[in-house]
This record gives sequence, structure tokens and C-alpha cells, in this order.
Amino acid sequence: MKRLVFLIAFLTIIMLITVYSLEFKAAIGFITDPPSIHNTGPGGFSTLVQILKFKGFKIISLNSIAELYKDCSPKSSILVIASPDKPLSYEDSQYITSWISDGGLAIVLDEIGSVDVLIDRLGIETLNYTIRDVDYAVCSFGELKLWILVNVYRPIVSIPENAKAICRLSRGTVIAIHMDIGAGKLLLFTDSSIFINYMFQKVRSRIEILLNSIESTYFGNRSIICFYEGGWINKYLSTTAILKNIVLFPYAVISWGISIVYRDLLYMTSTMKILSALFISILVTTIISIQYLVRKQFLRSRRRPETEVSKEILIGVVDRCIQLWKKRVKR
Repeated sequence: MKRLVFLIAFLTIIMLITVYSLEFKAAIGFITDPPSIHNTGPGGFSTLVQILKFKGFKIISLNSIAELYKDCSPKSSILVIASPDKPLSYEDSQYITSWISDGGLAIVLDEIGSVDVLIDRLGIETLNYTIRDVDYAVCSFGELKLWILVNVYRPIVSIPENAKAICRLSRGTVIAIHMDIGAGKLLLFTDSSIFINYMFQKVRSRIEILLNSIESTYFGNRSIICFYEGGWINKYLSTTAILKNIVLFPYAVISWGISIVYRDLLYMTSTMKILSALFISILVTTIISIQYLVRKQFLRSRRRPETEVSKEILIGVVDRCIQLWKKRVKR
């Protein structure tokens, strides 16, 4: 009984650590806190990806821009590039421009200048420094006007004739545009933090309205969203890699178990996550304990003690002793 209680307590602690690890400020495995689909920290895109999957979109992770035509058809896909740590190369900008011209839709979010080679090629000019200041911007999608929060951005100071501003700050500064390129379109936001996990936690409803507006205005019949993930600096320390595996494996088990009851894990409160973790740990412990007890009982029933003597052998020995005794009596 003591072993069972200890096992339940141990698994519960592991599950709770896993749940709370998702709230850590620094994403495990990343040098920075980038807008990556694999980053569950405040600056990551993991919440955005879960919402897109819930909407029915297929998510593809690209490690190289050269994989664009291989994995993401321009007519059916959307390319998302969000402030990569390593700047795009001139060849990358050629690939992206060609892909958009063939009918692709690219959404580029950047405030650190890592996509400058692309926007310079398209005739878009931004300030060469980043502004860190909380402000509100008005975004226009047809008749809809939506206020969004921005905090780190690069103002756009010049756009070509085939581009149009879609988001402006209260003082008129442009921070987002859409641009026709051949048969496709480019959406440029100079603040990648618009769709990060932190924003979904603080102003989820407003960000979802923005996402739905972009979807209805630009996505059309596209069903594949390709995130460029090849630009992150993610060197792992040996202990960090081990911790990452320890954390992610039980989280996968929790997510699978909870998804049976809850369709979307993201909408669960912290209390619900804790209760779910506790429930799953007790369930797993119960199953393991039942298996252990059944196996132990089965082996016990099949094991014959070393001192055990069969009934036939015992009768034979007794009969032999009686015969020897009779012979001795006759003598």
C-alpha cells in the first residue's frame, strides 16, 4: 500500500511539473524567446498553431526556404516568416518573391530587420531601428476596423504603388501593409509579437478577431500553412536536451488523455489543467498497479515451491515403506 501511495505521489508531481513547465518564461532549447511554432514560452507561436489546427489547417515546418516549392504549393499554401534569428539570404529573397509571383500568399512579421533583404528587394522601406513602446494600431479589413496592441515595431516609411497600408498607429505611422506581387500577395507586419502566446493570454478575443479577419480576407481556399523554422538559434546544452525530453514526453501523454474529453486543450484554465493532470496520473497509476497485482498473482499460482512433493510420489514412498516393514516382520 505504501508503494502504491508513493507511486501516485511521484507521478502526480511529474505531471504537475509538466503542466507548469508550459508557463516558463524561457522556452527550453532556445537561446532567445522567438516566435517559433515549437516555442511554448510567452514569445512563441504554439498557441497560434493550435488554433490554426483547430480550424482545420495543415501545419508544415520548413527548415529551408529552398523547400518551398517541394512542400508548399503556391496556390494552396500560406508562407509565414516571423523574425528569424538569422537574416534571410539574397537567394532566399529570390525564392520567396518567385513563389509569391506564382500565386502564393506570404505573411511576413519582423521588427528586428532579419527580412530586410526581402523587403528592400520589393521596394519597401522601414526605419533601421526598432521602437519599443506600447501603442494601439487600427487595422482595416474592408469595412471592419480593429484596434490591436503593439509593443515592439519598426515603422514603415515608404511603400511602392502596388502596396496599401492596412494597420496604422494612432499618430498615423504605418506598421502593416499588403502588396500584390504577380499572382500572389504579401502581408507585412513590422511587429511579430501580434500573434505570440503572451498576446493570446492577455487579449485573446481581439487577436482571434484579427486572425479571423485576415483569414476571411486573404486565405481563400488555402488549407496549408508553412512556417519557416530554419532561422532559429537553438543550441542545446546536454542537460537542457535531457530536461526537454523529460518534459515533453509526459506532456504528450497528458495532451492525448485530455483530448479525449476536451477538444481544445488551449481553452482550459490552469485549475482544469491541474485537475486533469491529477486525474491522468491516478488513472495511469491504477492501470500499472492492476497489471502488477494480476501478474504477481498469476506467477504465484504457477510457481511450485521447491519443497512441494506430488501426491503420487508420497503414496509410492509410503507403500514402499509398508512392504519393507512386512518383510522384516515375517523374518
